[in-house]
Amino acid sequence: RFAQLCEKHGILRENIIDLSNANRCLQARE
Repeated sequence: RFAQLCEKHGILRENIIDLSNANRCLQARE
């Protein structure tokens, strides 16, 4: 689920490891 949310925002799964991208995903989750 986490990876899918990130992909929807144009973030590659490989980049999810990056804290900056992870924060975007967390904000998008809320």
